Amino acid sequence: MAALALRRCALRFDQLDIVNHSSTSLASQARNSPQDTDFPTIAASNFVTLCTENIIVLVSDEHKSEAGSRQGRGRGRPRNAEVDRAVLAAAVDLLAEHGFGQLTVEAVASRAGVGRPTVYRRWPTKEDLAVHALIHSVPPLTAPDTGDAVGDLCELAVGFVTELSNSPLGSVVLGVHAECGRRPELGNPLREHYLQPRDAVITDLVERGRREGAIRPDIPADTVRDLVFGPLIYRWLITGEPVDRATAELLVSTARRAVAPGER
Repeated sequence: MAALALRRCALRFDQLDIVNHSSTSLASQARNSPQDTDFPTIAASNFVTLCTENIIVLVSDEHKSEAGSRQGRGRGRPRNAEVDRAVLAAAVDLLAEHGFGQLTVEAVASRAGVGRPTVYRRWPTKEDLAVHALIHSVPPLTAPDTGDAVGDLCELAVGFVTELSNSPLGSVVLGVHAECGRRPELGNPLREHYLQPRDAVITDLVERGRREGAIRPDIPADTVRDLVFGPLIYRWLITGEPVDRATAELLVSTARRAVAPGER
């Protein structure tokens, strides 16, 4: 803002008919100027003083406004939800087009129509940006509750994998996950912010199934998860084709028998 004021003052300085009457007061010159004149004829020294004072006031007002805004909202930066959505959508598009390896904050900012600082203030690294792009774009796991926990678990797996594998987001999700093995700076936040909340939903379903007596007590929850979800994801990876519902249901029915009590 101050820089803008300085540029405006410089422009006005060029436009003024500067005269060497430093002893004439600014107020007097204003009174002697035509009423419709935007820029009265004033002394150069007075005009420089006026510009300086204006800039000081503007800077002071900026700091006061910023301080007041911070006080009103507490710590943290203001967030514009529309900007967030635009940036995350741009990140998803670029991940789909070029993959994580070629993703850059500059490209995302350009696609979203914002400046790079706007992106960096929200997500300091491209790893953070990619993770939050997945969180924003991929629907969370929501467990059904029909009274049959194992049936609900199987339906959750079938619905999630078939929908994701048939969606343009599927390749984005697989691509980001594939990068985790060689990029711990990506893998750690992906597990913490994207995978763990989804895993918690699955674990709750498994524990509900144990309470119902429908899941063997000797199988850890993460093993049950792998037995139910794993074959569907492996089928998707190995064939490179979307998983259809009939195939998914056949796979989870086999897993269901493996985790049921009495099965060895």
